[in-house]
This record gives sequence, C-alpha cells and structure tokens, in this order.
Amino acid sequence: MAYAQRILVVDDQDSMRQLLCSALRALGYTEVITAANGSEALKILRGRMIDAVLLDVEMPVMGGLECLRAIRDDPKLVDMPVAMVTARADERFVGAIRPLEPRGYLVKPVTAATLKSCLDRIWANPETARPAV
Repeated sequence: MAYAQRILVVDDQDSMRQLLCSALRALGYTEVITAANGSEALKILRGRMIDAVLLDVEMPVMGGLECLRAIRDDPKLVDMPVAMVTARADERFVGAIRPLEPRGYLVKPVTAATLKSCLDRIWANPETARPAV
C-alpha cells in the first residue's frame, strides 16, 4: 500500500537517515525527504508541503529541540506533526520537551514496528490530517 504523505527525516547521521528512509519505504511511504540538521529541515518545511517530520534531538548546526521550537513559533508550521527520534527515553527528558507538543517519540534503535505505530497514531488524529497538494 502506498501512502501519499510526505515525510521529512531529519538526522545528522547518514546511516540513521538511510535506515529510517528504508523503513518508511517498506511501510509504503513513497515520498521521503531528508535533512542533516534542523536548519536544513526548516528551509525544506518553509519551501514545500510536508505532512510529518521525524526529528532527531541531538544534531550539530541546529538540534531537534531548537528546530521544534522554531516550528511551533512559525504560524504556518505550528500544527506540523513532529515525532522526536532520540536515544533518551527517561521521563525527565520527555517531560522537558512535552511543552513543545511533539506528536510522538521514537527511541533509538528504531524498529519498523515502532515507526509504523508512531505514524499510525499521527494519522489517526484528525487534527493532523492535511490535504494532499
């Protein structure tokens, strides 16, 4: 089954970007875009239609938390579904980023099953439904 949703994968590690892209394609996502840091991600988000973002937390240039803050501060992007990708799953960390309203958390190493579950939750929320353009 092919999905029309456009997914932006943001991670500074090429191997992680490739792993996530392969998993997304295996799940049927046909349009997967990548960025190596938050700054690149913001340029892409402001220049084309994206339906959801998988955003690594720790990256050089602009990290995931700073990028997510910029997304939430931008009136055109404020409702963008973002799932954080991180090696940190402790409650203190999750609590610290909860005010930025990520729609999900993926803990590394990410499996196809956890990725599918996270995206299914994003698409199940009617507030995240965006028209395909």
